[in-house]
Amino acid sequence: RASMSSTHYQTLPAPHRVTVPTNVGRTSVVVLAMAALVGMMGGLLIVTPTVLQLQAAAQSTARPIQVPTDGSAHLRSIPKLEAQPVHSAMRAVRAASGAPHNKGSFLLDEDRHHQSQNMPHIGPMMLLSGVFLAVLVFLRRPSRNLKPSDLDATWSLAAVTGSKIQKVDRDWNQEKGDVPFNTFTKDNTFKGVIKSVESLVGPRATAEHCKIVIQTNGGIPAREGQCYGVIPPGMDVDPKTGEEKPHYARQYSIASSRYGDDFDGQTTTLCVKKVAWWDKELNGMKKELCSHYLCDATPGTEVTMTGPGGRTMLLDSDPDAVHICVCTGTGIAPYRAFWRRMFYENHPNYQFKGRMMVFFGAAVSDELLFAQELADLQATFPDQFSLYTAFSEEETKANGEKMFVQDRMAEHADEVYQLLNNGAHLYCAGSKFMMPGILEMLEKCASASGTNWEEMQQHLKDNGKWHVEVY
Repeated sequence: RASMSSTHYQTLPAPHRVTVPTNVGRTSVVVLAMAALVGMMGGLLIVTPTVLQLQAAAQSTARPIQVPTDGSAHLRSIPKLEAQPVHSAMRAVRAASGAPHNKGSFLLDEDRHHQSQNMPHIGPMMLLSGVFLAVLVFLRRPSRNLKPSDLDATWSLAAVTGSKIQKVDRDWNQEKGDVPFNTFTKDNTFKGVIKSVESLVGPRATAEHCKIVIQTNGGIPAREGQCYGVIPPGMDVDPKTGEEKPHYARQYSIASSRYGDDFDGQTTTLCVKKVAWWDKELNGMKKELCSHYLCDATPGTEVTMTGPGGRTMLLDSDPDAVHICVCTGTGIAPYRAFWRRMFYENHPNYQFKGRMMVFFGAAVSDELLFAQELADLQATFPDQFSLYTAFSEEETKANGEKMFVQDRMAEHADEVYQLLNNGAHLYCAGSKFMMPGILEMLEKCASASGTNWEEMQQHLKDNGKWHVEVY
């Protein structure tokens, strides 16, 4: 997690964010390497004398024993060696043959053997030290079976406490007009400037996730639920023809309301995960270009943008509507745009009185994005805002299987189905693998109530209540 230590990453002041040492992974690797080295040296000290002894014993049966040649001695009987230690057997052979005690007269250097016996505990001690260091690294690794409340206080759900949200009053000047769509394209791009890059995750996260604030000066307006395209710098080279062409635009859901995080309409916010995967052809890790470009950017970096685009996830304008929002990872981005407009901005013509339910899934609780805002929302609007989380590497279902977001949603199946039946909106963003479980749950609820699920789903789509954008 070297990227977490970059100086341009900004952190919120305490108690909202506690600075966490980011060299834990590197330290563990170094300690583990030392453990391996010490353990190997200890093992060699233990094994080497035994190997030399066995080698000497094997060779002593293959070579004749040198006996005195002065004619005064005769060959004596040689005792059996199998049941004796090697060095004792060698003494017996020497005594039986009458050979002088000279170094090198036998294959096993007895003096060297006795020298190794003078420090009998060094090998085992070094081996045990290596094992101890390895166990130490094992114990300080991130646990895969912790509950959120068990995590240490440096960054966990237990460390995030909600505070009251004070709605902001502004001169809201973007309330009129149609929804903008493809104002800028690849042939007519918009130039924004990076204002800040902030890490959104804790040290146990499986990947870096960043909040990217871009200065737009109001030049590329959008609505909640839309997305922007970002074109990374450089040229895309066709590996077969060598032809160069500009990179295509990567689409990112907008994670702020139309007025931005400063409520002045001069910025916009993206939520980006640093993407990398194992490439078999390269036999190494391959980085997704644009996500690394954005997460590694420094303030002042120019960003080429297109859009806004997207109509599927648009926030409904009804202030009394119920919104059921399901997501994994950065799929939470459009929902942040929703709750910023609903609960942070005081609009005379949009006083939200409805309800918002967020079902969020990730691998570990350190990947709960915008954790502070979620805690503040629950503390300020407990009757209107609900959060349900599922962390697959930390939580399990009753049958012992991993807990995914669709499983958490299934625990509230009856309530979700009833809300949908009464006109609620369903939004799904993120991983497509959550959809089969969600559809199966809703189909079971519909069947139990005597309703044809396919007809009900089509009714939701026809009435603009079904919003699904997964990948």
